[in-house]
Amino acid sequence: MDKILYAQSKLQDTYANMEGYPLLNPRKFEDYTVGEVYDFIRQMKFCINEELTELMEAIGDGTRAIHKPWSEKYFDLRNMAMCSTQGAREEGIDALCFLMNILLVVGITPGTIHYEYKRVLMKNAGRIREYNEAHGKTGESSGSISGETCERRRRNVSQMASRGEKGGSRQDSHFTSDRDGVRRSEANRGQGDTIAKAYDRKNQKGRRRSVSCDGD
Repeated sequence: MDKILYAQSKLQDTYANMEGYPLLNPRKFEDYTVGEVYDFIRQMKFCINEELTELMEAIGDGTRAIHKPWSEKYFDLRNMAMCSTQGAREEGIDALCFLMNILLVVGITPGTIHYEYKRVLMKNAGRIREYNEAHGKTGESSGSISGETCERRRRNVSQMASRGEKGGSRQDSHFTSDRDGVRRSEANRGQGDTIAKAYDRKNQKGRRRSVSCDGD
């Protein structure tokens, strides 16, 4: 994700330098007023809504009939087998591009996005732990994070934050799926990698690659 956000930031730099381009450069949000940033976010929100509408249309036949219960094709479209998602995937990436513009304009960078996400992840892990404790559940089940792991990670994040480090080990955790759905799987490898070193490696690789993302 950091590499994708880096590519999007470079894309917006290029657009912003084009004569007549009507939108601000989200990466340089400090150059604008609160009102200008607000208007930019509102524009991106509208664009995301439009892309998601097109995504929903793409899972049907590409027309607006999927939104209209009075359409002759409405029930036929809803009852079709979900065989192809190619068009929907493209619209989903378009929506992601506009969402990344919002992330950039509020100061989330390729070097900090993992750290910012992990802070939110830890909050949710805490909620899951509290739920399990309240309901007398122990251990780790599908979709849950153990209380011991949550506490260990919370301490690690606090220690790293006190040292001014951001980010996370590339192998800190991963998600796997099986018949029962998506399961949270803990990985203990890579404990020697500090957050700063992990991001240094990622960002160096990201800058060497040229990736484009079209949000039109």
